[in-house]
Amino acid sequence: MKTLQAQGITFEQYREQIRDQNILTYMRSKNVSQAIVVSPYKIKNYYLAHQDDFKVEDEIKLRMIVLNKISPDDTDARRMANEILDQIKQGATFQEMASLYSQGSQRSQGGDWGWVERSVLRKELADTAFKLEPGKISEVIERPEACYLMLVEQKRSTHIKPLNEVRDDIEATLRAQEQKQLEQQWIDGLKKKTFIRYF
Repeated sequence: MKTLQAQGITFEQYREQIRDQNILTYMRSKNVSQAIVVSPYKIKNYYLAHQDDFKVEDEIKLRMIVLNKISPDDTDARRMANEILDQIKQGATFQEMASLYSQGSQRSQGGDWGWVERSVLRKELADTAFKLEPGKISEVIERPEACYLMLVEQKRSTHIKPLNEVRDDIEATLRAQEQKQLEQQWIDGLKKKTFIRYF
């Protein structure tokens, strides 16, 4: 009620607006076909015509351990990071150490960030990560806010996503375009049948 008052709308006017929106939604669903079929031919043509949309820059499959600092002068995080690195060198798995000690949001996934592009990471982290060979672990990377350890599991160079990975997205896009076109045809048809008098 306060929001309506602030907008200068009465409750009755609001009810009318909602009623009109519901009527419009119902009319659209009744008059615009929901059974839109997108052919594989159209999907393939769209894919070939929009290759740049599916281009993926260099990527790495990354795991990361994050140890937050209480302050920029905090040395405990650095000490802990070095101890973790020593344990990994002695045979502990990176995933296990990340699950136990990381304070990052991916802790429960063993520090797994999945496939990431350079632009996802801060520059100083990206520069180090993208120089690592697959299977290699970084030295401790210290920043004012935290200390980081990174493991690069795999690398992929710039490529275009295969059609089977983006087929569903393309189909959804084409279906939305077709839906919009059918709606416009329906509205144009209504306009032709409607007599409007201006006063």
